[in-house]
Amino acid sequence: MFPSSTTIEAEATVLQVAGVDRALAAAAEEVVVLADHTKIGVDTMVQTVAADRIDHLVTDDSAPRDVLDELGARGVRLHVAQF
Repeated sequence: MFPSSTTIEAEATVLQVAGVDRALAAAAEEVVVLADHTKIGVDTMVQTVAADRIDHLVTDDSAPRDVLDELGARGVRLHVAQF
């Protein structure tokens, strides 16, 4: 079975957005990532910003603690919203 044109277009859009995100991060003095717990520690098709480029991570208190601890050990400043 071949992927539909909608699937191909969606994947192309994801790649384009990831490319723009990487370019913005490369030009930024500081990189702030806002991601809820569903995005933390999850393998995805495309990585938009490498962990070593993140200065601040804003997330919620359902994010996996082990992943947050690892990011914190790498120097990422964590901002966790309590619900």
